Amino acid sequence: MAYGTDPAGESWELRQGDKRIAMRAAGRFRADSGDLLAELAANGEGIALLPRFIVADALASGQLMPVLETWRPDDLWMTLFYPPSCAW
Repeated sequence: MAYGTDPAGESWELRQGDKRIAMRAAGRFRADSGDLLAELAANGEGIALLPRFIVADALASGQLMPVLETWRPDDLWMTLFYPPSCAW
């Protein structure tokens, strides 16, 4: 299953040590919600490349199992900006 709405699917770029592969996830379903894709994968609808924070509980409970465990995507850095007047 692909994350995003591009009709061509999602490109998965994975590495294993010095080896790199790229594959197109262009299955029968795509969505812009990682939570939805995780739920569909847990229900046996396909595989998805998702951040661990989305699937950690499902992996721990056995609802999901990793595939291609020795292959990893590049790290994804996220930054959050918020206004200084925000009272969080």
